[in-house]
Amino acid sequence: QGVEVYSYGRVIYVENAEGKTITVRSLDGRILYSGMSMAGASAAIPVNNAGIYLVTIEDATLKIMVQ
Repeated sequence: QGVEVYSYGRVIYVENAEGKTITVRSLDGRILYSGMSMAGASAAIPVNNAGIYLVTIEDATLKIMVQ
């Protein structure tokens, strides 16, 4: 099953990324979160502000909108 990234409220969720490194950055490049996803768990990463964030999982980077 593929990795899923989505937001709900001011939280970015990453699912199906067991054992992979997850990094969340603001558009200006500041690292807001960096960590490894645990087996069988979804990562829930709270952010303070609405906006666009860059979520990197291993070598792939996605843009996610937080409202």
